[in-house]
Amino acid sequence: MLDLYQTGQGALSELEPRLKHLRTQLKKLHEECALVEREAKEAPPRLQLIERLAAFTHRMRTNLSTLGFAERKQVIRLLVEEVMVNTTTEEITVRHILPVEQMFPLCKGSTFPGAE
Repeated sequence: MLDLYQTGQGALSELEPRLKHLRTQLKKLHEECALVEREAKEAPPRLQLIERLAAFTHRMRTNLSTLGFAERKQVIRLLVEEVMVNTTTEEITVRHILPVEQMFPLCKGSTFPGAE
């Protein structure tokens, strides 16, 4: 198309919409590329977090059967910072110390974006 315009066989009015469309597509591709690069950088820490949480869960499941009530209570107190009970809406909110990012909602009722 550019060759036709340069030789005078095509009009600028035909070229401009195509260039605008191509620029839009190029911008979208650059944004997608940036997103993929950002996700690639964030993936290893996420995987490491998941592995640590899985190892912690395994250890807790293995050892909880041998703990008494007082020891279980102590474990819960170490993990939970605050429990809020809303008697009006019948909602229970638990604030914990587990390092979970916003991209990893824990439950269906999570307030994080993307939680289902």
